[in-house]
Amino acid sequence: KKQCHFKDLEGTCFGHDLKRKYFYLNDSFCNLNHGSFGTVPKTVAATQFNHFLEQESFPDTWFRQTYYEYINNTRTALANLVNANVDDLVLVENASSAVNSILRSLGFKSGDKILRLSTAYGMVINTLEWMVQTMGIEVVIVEVEFPVIDSSQILNAVTAALDSNPDIKLCIFSHISSMPALIEPVQLLTSLAHLKHSLVMIDGAHAPGVIDIDLTSLNADFYLGNCHKWLFAPKGTAFLHVKSALQTELSPEPTVISSSGDFSFVGRYKYTGTRDYTAFTSIPAGLQFITQLGGFQSVRDYSHTLAVQAAEFLAAAWNTSLLVPPAMSGFMVNVILPTSDPSA
Repeated sequence: KKQCHFKDLEGTCFGHDLKRKYFYLNDSFCNLNHGSFGTVPKTVAATQFNHFLEQESFPDTWFRQTYYEYINNTRTALANLVNANVDDLVLVENASSAVNSILRSLGFKSGDKILRLSTAYGMVINTLEWMVQTMGIEVVIVEVEFPVIDSSQILNAVTAALDSNPDIKLCIFSHISSMPALIEPVQLLTSLAHLKHSLVMIDGAHAPGVIDIDLTSLNADFYLGNCHKWLFAPKGTAFLHVKSALQTELSPEPTVISSSGDFSFVGRYKYTGTRDYTAFTSIPAGLQFITQLGGFQSVRDYSHTLAVQAAEFLAAAWNTSLLVPPAMSGFMVNVILPTSDPSA
């Protein structure tokens, strides 16, 4: 008889049974890359379709009233999840939009320095390179040496970089990097940067759902996270949190400035032109789906354990090791590949 240590509230075993019950994934396909694009549960897709019908049945009512009621509920649910003031949290389409919104709003000028780690996501790297070419900023890159033994390696490298560059304007860290995958010590990194009077942006694209997020305690100036990955929301859903002290009538601005007439921080992000906002309004359905699975801790225990077990199996088969300790890994784990080339 098949062992079943993790079940949803209806008794369905995690794994293949859960996949067939809740997801549209092809039976022949084993999705090892949920982290990039996610996959929408059937219950969430049904909610989004119901909202689409509301939108198309009464378009004027939807875009002038109903949508705003839904989106306020969504923002409240996310603010509660990450322990933040709801008035400091807005919705954006993805982490890329959030990063560009902040970086293009801060008024950087030629010679200003921005620090990032070598583990920064490609979108962050590309945006900073665009700013180098168009604004003349300088990028200070801190190399993260692998394999990682513990967080002190990262903290020491960032400390040295900040000491060598006391005029850093902004530090960008990943809560969980993806290539390679690593939970970065963002609480301590934020404190280090603030001691040097630098602003801090945390790219939390992979963090929501994987680890607890407490934005009040973290105290980062800017934090962004995706909802389409581990919160099981539709694609095109993310949030941006900005400290109230950094919100002005003009900054930060969304990547699209539209015609809503509401120039408050929340107001200018609520509506960025006519489009389908039902992905935003369906985010709470993703949170409800996690409850149906037994809650965040059940999902985390299952996903982390399975990923680490698979990685350790491969490491043993290849006579190699993990790139990062399990305690610094979430649902994504990297294994060193075998090679006969000692210089590789």
